[in-house]
Amino acid sequence: MDDFNEIGARLRELREVSDYTVEELAAELHLSPEVYASYERNGRDIPISVIYEIANKFKVDFNEILTGQSARLETYHLIRQGHGKIVNRN
Repeated sequence: MDDFNEIGARLRELREVSDYTVEELAAELHLSPEVYASYERNGRDIPISVIYEIANKFKVDFNEILTGQSARLETYHLIRQGHGKIVNRN
């Protein structure tokens, strides 16, 4: 399964878990059911704006639909003023 198919599969799973039919979700997104169903089948031609709308509708992170992983900060560094590395920016 390539990345585009995985996006389509995530869209389908999100819709099914949320108890929507293809027709209901397509109507809310102002799309024909055939067009929306094609997005779920292959995910290849889905506009970013549609993914964004779906993410907002179902209150999930946009990144989770695209990658299947939630965005999270795994590490960070705290640098106190005057204690960091000196970097020549020229």
